[in-house]
Formats: sequence, structure tokens, C-alpha cells
Amino acid sequence: MRSVLAGAVALAVILVPGAAYADPVALARPAPPTITVTHTPIDIDDPFTATLSSDDPAVISFTYHYDNEPSRVAPAVDRDGKKVADVAVTPEFPGTMFFSAWARTADGVSDAASVEVRVPNVIGANASFSFYRWDPWYPESYALEDQTGNRTVLETTDLVWQKDARLIDVAHPLLNGTTSDLRTDALLDTSGSFSLQVWARPDALAGDRTLLVQNGDAAAGLRLYLKDGAWCFGRAASDTAGAASVAACAPGATRHWTHLAGSHDADAHTLTLWVNGVVAAVTDAPPAWASDGAFRIGAGSFAGAVAELKTYPRKARAIDIAAQNTPTKVGSWNFALALPCWPADFEGLCDAPGDYSRHFTTTTGSWPDRSNGELVFDRTFPAGNPNDPTGGAETVEFGRSQINRSPGGSMIMEDIPVLRTDESFTVELWARPYELDGTAVAQGSFSLGLRDGRWSLDAWTEDGDIAATAASAPVTEVPDQLTHLVAVHDAVAGTLTLYVNGGAVATAAWTSPWHASRPMTIGARSFTGPDAAVDRWIGGLRTLDAWQGVTPAAEIAGWYAGGWWS
Repeated sequence: MRSVLAGAVALAVILVPGAAYADPVALARPAPPTITVTHTPIDIDDPFTATLSSDDPAVISFTYHYDNEPSRVAPAVDRDGKKVADVAVTPEFPGTMFFSAWARTADGVSDAASVEVRVPNVIGANASFSFYRWDPWYPESYALEDQTGNRTVLETTDLVWQKDARLIDVAHPLLNGTTSDLRTDALLDTSGSFSLQVWARPDALAGDRTLLVQNGDAAAGLRLYLKDGAWCFGRAASDTAGAASVAACAPGATRHWTHLAGSHDADAHTLTLWVNGVVAAVTDAPPAWASDGAFRIGAGSFAGAVAELKTYPRKARAIDIAAQNTPTKVGSWNFALALPCWPADFEGLCDAPGDYSRHFTTTTGSWPDRSNGELVFDRTFPAGNPNDPTGGAETVEFGRSQINRSPGGSMIMEDIPVLRTDESFTVELWARPYELDGTAVAQGSFSLGLRDGRWSLDAWTEDGDIAATAASAPVTEVPDQLTHLVAVHDAVAGTLTLYVNGGAVATAAWTSPWHASRPMTIGARSFTGPDAAVDRWIGGLRTLDAWQGVTPAAEIAGWYAGGWWS
């Protein structure tokens, strides 16, 4: 009974009218801090900053974090009669970010205070011109129009469109180096931070040749140019005639397509030049000033072709550069969708359709194996087929790349290459050989397959001689399994690299690449007719993909790890 009565007394004390129960732990806890946002991100990698404050003089620190990131601690300092801390976090992804903070005393931690921060889901280009013109139906004005929604169309002088300059069947502006010019009103405020990106293929390296410029009254507020074989990004020290110019320059320009980016960081007072995705030069910037004259491309001095210009009203970041300095996919085929070929040239058959309006037209006897999703090239028409047009004779099986030029429903097929083989490219293939010799895929100046019992990536001269070879170790027996093959041509480095099952096995120098304007072939290195082919492949092909540009080794390893369906 004693224990029951004691409990009753205790309960009575708690419930006495007018009395309050105070949790001693809660009494020791400070109030949540006040979060005063001092900068909201305008993009990813742009820091969110805030001041955390508390009226409690016992606060010794603040704990803070965003989303699921690890918590951080900032010591509290005295300012204006409060305990405060200035903090910053940098978002890595766009979207909604929840920033939370707690005040801490020696006796406890407050409840959380939180704010919601919106990180814009944009890279932030304020102008974007593709310069892609799909001849002949694509209007010139579309290729010269700003794609960000501003609807600005560049004015032109002495502009020529060069077909197949960078991508097959696509035309780009070609500047003559003397009078050619593209222009619009000022695109950038050069008194603050800004950046730009462009693809260019110079036809002349000597002299001083302006690619991009935005002028003031008497000098250039920004200029991207070639100076005797070096790429440079710079600006004049002031808008006065004869003012000295400062530039970040990198030697080693080539006549190949090159990705260029320039950035002015007004806070760090630097000018930075990127070449093909790598920081090539950095220099201190002169005092910033605003140039409000015309933005010009070519400016009557650059000779060559241009593509994909973007400008940004802020400094460049790695994500900007990576977004544009990537290979462009130009062909993709899943050979499980191929149709059987009998008889040859029958409309609706003998076709391996692909993306980007590219087909492979095949020859008699080429047949899809539906059991494993492969297009099979061997020497015979499928056994037991009553429609065999060969009478049991040996077949010559391969395919060549074509495009349908018919504006209507019928098919008017025309031979077309897939790649500019004198520029950088990547070809990825999943193949199953039945024999240890033969070309799986080729386009005139290169071939990929098995030669003399080795996986081999070969470069060829226009006379049909081998110019370079990147080959694997000997393949001692037919693998009888899918093999992942990748060929990479780096035109700037002058190399061919062969990858087998995700890893680089050989690299060879190829310093004199040439553009083979003939069709890409599968199942043979070349052909002179439907019944005459060289270096025939005996085996199956499952998928084929082609890019204009260099694919990094890590990405190729990921393709193999992901399997053929990836």
C-alpha cells in the first residue's frame, strides 16, 4: 500500500492546479536558430550561403547540413549582441534543397530550423546557336537562330554552307578568312564574369585570326582567336585605341575539329582557356570593362568551319565544358531488327534499319538469327528454306550503309557514309565470329575485326595498303561467344586505339587520316558489287553504334560492364 499511496501523492502534486511540469532537459535546450539566407544558388556548383544566429548567449556552435549530406559544425561568434556563424554549402544537383541548422549549448541542442532552397535546373546559356543545317530542306535561318528562346537570328556576310564538314549529311558555316562574318548585338556583359564555348575547324593556322569577338568603341572586350598556331582567349585592358591586350594562349592548334571554351572570372580576376575539355592556359585578367558592340563570328579573318556556339553570363564550370565536349552519336543499329534477304534488292527485305535515318542494305543470304538476336553472315542461304534463290550456291553476304531519300512512303535508297573518318570517331560493336579472319565493320580508311588470328583495328591508305594496325594478342580458337569491340580514332593525338571486352589492348599512330566518302560496310571491308567483297566476316553481329568524337576509356569500360543491351 505504501508504494501505491506514494505514487498517488506524486501524481497529485503534478496535477495541482496552477503548477507546471518542466522537463529539465528541455529547459537546457536553446531555441532553434534563425537562418538568414545571404545568397541563393543560380545553378549547381554555385554556393548557398546563410548566416545562422541566436539570441541565447550560451550558444557555442551551430550544426548544419543540406539534404542527406553529412552534418558540419561552425563555431558561434559574437556579433551585434547575438551568437552568429556564416556558413556555405554547394549543391551538386538541381532541384529542391532543404537546408537545416541547430543551435548548440554546453547542455543541449535545439530543434531544427529549416529553409527550402530551389536550385535551378538549367546550365544557364543566355545564347545558343547550333549551326546545324540538314540539307536541303532545313532553312538557313533555323541554323542561325538562337535556341534559348530569344529568337535572335545572326546576320551574315559571304557565308557558305559546307556539307559533311563535321557530321555526314549536315552542313555547317564555312568562313573564308577574308570577308566572311556572322554577327548580332552584344551577347555578354564583359564587365562581369562570363564564358563561352564553340566548336571550330581551322583551315589556316598562321597569322592572327579572330574566331569570336565582342567589341567596344575602340577595343575588344573579349576575343577568342588563333595566333600563329596557338589558341588564345583574351581582352583589351581598356576601351581605348592601341590598348594593350592580355590573353591566355595554348600552342598546338590543328586543322581538326576542336572544342574551345573561354571564361572570365571577375572575382578571381582571371582569364581561362579550355581546349578539348582541358584547361590549357590561365592568366591574370586586366580590369574589367563593358563592351557593348557587336558580337561577331569570323570577323573577316578566321578561315574554317564552326559549330555549336554557346555563351553564359557567368564563369565557366566543369559541367558546362563536359556537357558540350562530348562525342555526337551518328548511327545506332540493333541487328535483331534486321530483315532476311531473299531475293536481293526486294523492297522491304534486305534491310537492317537503324536510328538517324541510316540503314544497312544487305545481300542475298544475310539472315537474322532470331534465337540470339544477331544478323548472321556466312556462305550459304539458310538450309531448308524453300525460297532459296541460289540453288545451293555459295553466297556473298555483307551490308552497306544507305539512307532513304524518298519524301513519301516508298524507299529510294542511296549509299551514304556514316563517319567523317579523317576526324575523331568511336565505333562500338558486339560480334560473334565463326572463323578467325574477316572484317566486321569498315569504312574505307579503317576496318575492325579479325585479321591473321588477332582482333585488329587497321588504317588503310587510299591505295588499299595498311597504314597502321592496333592488334590484340593471338586468338587461338574461335571464341563462340559475343565479344565487345571498340575502335577509337583521336585525330588530334593522331592515334587509333583498340578496345576488347572493355579494356584497351593496343594503340597505333595514324598521322595521315583521310575521309572515306564511301558507305560503311558490315560483314566485309569493301565491295565492288553485290557478289564481290573483300575480307568477309563469317559470324554474327548483334549491335553497332557510331559517334563522331573520342569516347573516354572509363566510359568504354562501362559499356562492356553493362552488357550488350546497355
